[in-house]
Parts: sequence; C-alpha cells; structure tokens
Amino acid sequence: MIKKVMKKIFLAALLILSFLPSAVFAQNKVQVWEFGLATCVHCKQVKEYMAEKIKQNQNIDFQYFEMLGAENQENRNKFQVLADIYGLSDNNSVPVIFIGDKFIIGEDYSAIDIAIDYCQNKICQSPEEKLASAGENWKNKNLPEGKKEQTVGLIFLTLLLIIVAVFIMKIIKKK
Repeated sequence: MIKKVMKKIFLAALLILSFLPSAVFAQNKVQVWEFGLATCVHCKQVKEYMAEKIKQNQNIDFQYFEMLGAENQENRNKFQVLADIYGLSDNNSVPVIFIGDKFIIGEDYSAIDIAIDYCQNKICQSPEEKLASAGENWKNKNLPEGKKEQTVGLIFLTLLLIIVAVFIMKIIKKK
C-alpha cells in the first residue's frame, strides 16, 4: 500500500515539476568585466580566451574596458569604484577581471573558469549591479535578466518538495 501511495506521490511530483518554467533549471547569465590596456599582452590574451569561452557558453556577458587614453576616463572611474567595492587596493597590474564577488588579477584562467561556473549555478551580483548599488550613475545599465524569476522558481520548488516530504511523513506515520 505504501509503495503505491509513494509511487503516486512521485508521479504527481514529476508532473508538477514538468510544468515549472525551464528558467528555474537554466544557468544564470554571468557578467564578466575585464579592465586592461591596449598595450598589455596579457589583457589581449584574456580577451581572446573569453571570446572562445563565449563560443562554448552563450550565458556569458563579457565586456572589455580600455583604460589607456584620455577618452577612457569613465572606464578608469568605473574601475576605481569597483576596486573600492571589491576591496582591491594598490593594484597597478592589468588585466583585472570582475566576476560575481571575485576579482582576478592577471591571466588566471582557472580562477576565471571557477568564478564563471560558480555564478552560473548561484545568483551572483554582477559588476554592473555593484556599481548601481554604490549609487553611481553609469551608462548602459543592462542588468542581467531572469534572476528574479529563477529565485521565485527555486523558492516554489523548495516549498513543493517540503510539502511532498511532509505528506509522505504523514502517510508513513499512519501505517
């Protein structure tokens, strides 16, 4: 009897889960910001590496910010604000890459991959969101889409699983 009830509950849970939006199970779009110099070989190599990563994974939003030249003062300002937010002090090296709550200095591809993987599976605040929360008015405010929907979906899924578990426990206690 218990097996039949558990089988019905399992099938009902599968049916409910099949109607959940696919965004609940999708990977997050990860914003990766690189700050560098046109004269920096390592900056160019990181840009090339990221171009290849984007070909493999469309859930990466990569932006490069040139800091060399008077016309790039806004980029240097962005970098300085982000450096303060991330706790990066006295850095004279480039490239600097901001991903989620991490900053990476130099060509550390392993650290870049780990940060991207982490933010695709967790909800991370993007560099752009960090700038916005600092109260700065920056151009091109395009916040990543889907984060609110994913959070609501995950909460719904968690509540559903708790309800199913409580229901199963009640059935088991009756027997």
